[in-house]
Amino acid sequence: MLESTVFSLLQGTAIIDVPGRGVALRSFHLDITLGKLTPELMSALQVLRSGGAPIAQLLNAVSTGGGAIALAGFYKMFRKMDDAGLICQTLLANGQRFATRVPSSNIQGIEPVGLEPNTRYALSRFAYCHKEDDLIILESPLSFAKIILHSWRAVGLLSVLAKPHSLDEILTAITDTNNEVLEQFVNILLKAGMLSAVAEDGSLSEDKNSAVTQWEFQDLLFHARSREGRHRNRYGRVTRSVNLSLALPSVKPQVSDDVIQLYCPDIGELEKQDSPFTAVLEKRVSVRGHGKTPITDKQLGGFLYRVAGVRSSEATDEGGFSRRPYPSGGACYELELYLAINNCQKIHPGMYHYDPYEHKLRKLSVSAKNIKALSARASRSGHWPTNEVPQVLIIITARVQRPFHRYGAMAYALVLKNLGGLYQTMYLVATAMQLAPCALGGGDSDLFARATGLDYYAEPSVGEFLLGSKPETEQPSVSDRALRLSHL
Repeated sequence: MLESTVFSLLQGTAIIDVPGRGVALRSFHLDITLGKLTPELMSALQVLRSGGAPIAQLLNAVSTGGGAIALAGFYKMFRKMDDAGLICQTLLANGQRFATRVPSSNIQGIEPVGLEPNTRYALSRFAYCHKEDDLIILESPLSFAKIILHSWRAVGLLSVLAKPHSLDEILTAITDTNNEVLEQFVNILLKAGMLSAVAEDGSLSEDKNSAVTQWEFQDLLFHARSREGRHRNRYGRVTRSVNLSLALPSVKPQVSDDVIQLYCPDIGELEKQDSPFTAVLEKRVSVRGHGKTPITDKQLGGFLYRVAGVRSSEATDEGGFSRRPYPSGGACYELELYLAINNCQKIHPGMYHYDPYEHKLRKLSVSAKNIKALSARASRSGHWPTNEVPQVLIIITARVQRPFHRYGAMAYALVLKNLGGLYQTMYLVATAMQLAPCALGGGDSDLFARATGLDYYAEPSVGEFLLGSKPETEQPSVSDRALRLSHL
């Protein structure tokens, strides 16, 4: 390894003396035992934790104090830490930090890969830069490491690599930096999946995997960051030392005094009268079109209570918890229902927020123009019949601070999973009530934020659902299961 390469221990790794086990390394993600260490090895470990050193310096210090036996022990210890994904690698150029490779998992170690002099290399389409504290970070959902770019020359080299270049062309791009450092940097980028070899026809080597080519950048990034394996971000339930006053209450405070008390069904009677669950499940289907006779206020009230009405609640220091019909991870229940009502018996058109605790509609000051725009957008998304306006458009938002306060990297993924649970509950209830349901695949969150005055970042819209009376004539649409069977 080069003298310009400094190795160090992953930041945040604690050195623990465990009785009976010796020295252990512990972090948020792992706990490994190194065993009993000699003074020379313990000194080398402390150097690695306090900022690191070139490998030659470490080996010299270990061998001077303990000879060949100590060297063998160091190699064993170093390999174990590298296999656990705990060794960072910093390149120095002219005595200054150039770039640092920080492992995101234990999948890849520090061993270099071979660079082909006649091969052209280019940045992966999944590589991206972002700011973290005062640093520029290069990451990719294809990678098991992230690269800290300390030098503007390292950042500048990325712009060169946006187009295919051979190794010689890359080395001449930055003339005031040691070629060995640049070659080592390119090697790190290639191993980390930030670079891809370019074939004669211009295709990237990463595209040889047809499954990879089908992923969009944002989708693969979201998948990799909301699951464990390729990052070391906070994940799962996290204890956070934050101001508890930032925790939102389990039920959103009342947004308006202009209210409509909704009909509340008798759940006991519904248990006797409803169709069997299997029958409801088999009949579930998206219905694109509503009947001439609009949905009634009683039907709407029954639907909302059965779907989202609060059954019980409990106050806590973290904002409290509630129980509702649909599932919600961590009992966050961050989802809120807003209804753009165009045609419902005994309820005036307008935008309403559903109060799940008091089972009321609270009217908002939203212009008819904006309601029309939101409804038109939903109609296009749902492939609605021409010139037909949905009777009720339900826009679902998320008070994202509820899950963000409790969870780390998985928080927004949890919001979407909760949304899926709510969608299915809405479908089944609507089917049981002989109503016409239709979930939409997307909507305009900015339009909704402008229309309602809600903060796009604090309570964005995350889903849309159309509801109304069933058409008088049977639609040609079939259930998802029947559609699948028809293709067998």
